[in-house]
Amino acid sequence: MPAAVIFDNDGLTLDTEVTWTRAEATLYARYGVEFTLDHKREMLGTSGAKSAMAMERHLDQAGRGHELHAELRALVHDELDGAGVDAMPGARSSSPPCASAGSRSGSRRTRGASSPPAPCAPRACSTASTPW
Repeated sequence: MPAAVIFDNDGLTLDTEVTWTRAEATLYARYGVEFTLDHKREMLGTSGAKSAMAMERHLDQAGRGHELHAELRALVHDELDGAGVDAMPGARSSSPPCASAGSRSGSRRTRGASSPPAPCAPRACSTASTPW
């Protein structure tokens, strides 16, 4: 058994993209804008700062990127607390051996990554359809 296993849980082990998309659609609706595939494409895989700038432009909310990003994260948390998140295929079969070997779980965000900030990762894992 390996001493450690590293996962990128944002879309690799957990199907979080649906959660983020629902939260984004809710945020945009609050500002009277339909969230489109073009919006998603522009923000997908970018840093939080770049996504915040895009949201400012999309929602005509100049200078409010940080606030919009915080509002989006709160909506993601609401989604996770409500509907939760499903494990991706394959995650179910790989996690039990790790857990039974006494492995600990945690999260660390890499610089510039588009993955959710650290508080989202444990929340997502705790609501996942697979015990971690």
